[in-house]
Amino acid sequence: MTVSSALVGMGGIGKTVLLIAFARDQEVRRAFPDGIFWVTIGKQPNLVERQKQLLYFLEPLRPSLDINTEEEGHAMLNYRLADKRALILLDDVWDTKHAGAFTALGRQCRTVITTRNAGAARTLGGRVLMIDVPSQGDAAAILAQSAGSSVDALSPAAFELLSMLGHHPLAMAIAGGMVRHGASWIEVRDKLRERSWEFADPPATDQHGSIMSVIKLSYEALPEYEQKRLVELASAFSEDSYMTIHEVAQVWAKVAGVSERDAGKVLKVLNDRGWIQVRPEQGSPEKQRVTLHPLIRQFLREISR
Repeated sequence: MTVSSALVGMGGIGKTVLLIAFARDQEVRRAFPDGIFWVTIGKQPNLVERQKQLLYFLEPLRPSLDINTEEEGHAMLNYRLADKRALILLDDVWDTKHAGAFTALGRQCRTVITTRNAGAARTLGGRVLMIDVPSQGDAAAILAQSAGSSVDALSPAAFELLSMLGHHPLAMAIAGGMVRHGASWIEVRDKLRERSWEFADPPATDQHGSIMSVIKLSYEALPEYEQKRLVELASAFSEDSYMTIHEVAQVWAKVAGVSERDAGKVLKVLNDRGWIQVRPEQGSPEKQRVTLHPLIRQFLREISR
């Protein structure tokens, strides 16, 4: 049970973003003419359903298969991919057993995973790439872009925030989004100092505490209407970790009577604030993917209990 490569790093560090960029590289696409296939694993996946999903992506015109076990799914995937040159991307792998359902599938196939677990990555074999936090310069650029500003316009308080947040990309996107929507760097810095103790529980690192604190700070700054839409969105998300814009609009229309136009407005605000990512896809705009980071989904589900 081996993988070709594993991207390893803490949650929110940017592993998935790097994997997306890798998958879109033209040279990579030419190397795998039979397709590049994305499977989000997650913490407690239904592996048989994931296998069925991948089989459908491979040959959507073939009739659905009666697959009941992971072993049956693996055998069918191995058969379908036996003579293919395909790349399988497994995002957010927590357990080596889960990855095993999608590895060793075809002689010319390759598998790349993202994981927070360096030990699991080494067990799976292949090349392990540790993803570290951005440098000071890159972190400043991310923070400035999130705030709709420039690096030259960042204040001393903004650079203090960089240090407090440990250059964590997700945390910087959230903090920058608050400034984009009217908060000052000083205000965000001072409130974060006051609130960071709330998540400083023994199992958490200081950086994790800062990340969760800035997420909570941003959530409390949202109007109640947008808070409700976020919680509804998190409840609708499965471990597959994305929905199309059209699917999000359908969820909000069903549970809260939100019009498609208003749904678009809310998505834009949440994207600007760093709460979601809207990823372009080929085809109509309705097919664009809306994603929620696992840390954000975890926070929203906890507050809704």
